[in-house]
Amino acid sequence: MAACIALAAFVVSIVAGLGVNNPTEVILSRALMSMAGGFVVGMFVGLFSERIVREVIASSLKATPSSSGVRGGGDRSSRENVQ
Repeated sequence: MAACIALAAFVVSIVAGLGVNNPTEVILSRALMSMAGGFVVGMFVGLFSERIVREVIASSLKATPSSSGVRGGGDRSSRENVQ
């Protein structure tokens, strides 16, 4: 996530700098600063997203019924009644 956002910020900065006819040194220095800032922002977005996904997975695993309710599962006495 961080690399994608950083690369997008870099490209946008390059295109914007070329659009207003800035000198090459100014364009590249600002694009590198944008890339570093985009990486930091992307890192936080990625960590936050990962935390949310882990919490959703953990809560869905807790809410999953036990194997006794699944066909073929359960104790032996319930299977013996089925012929």
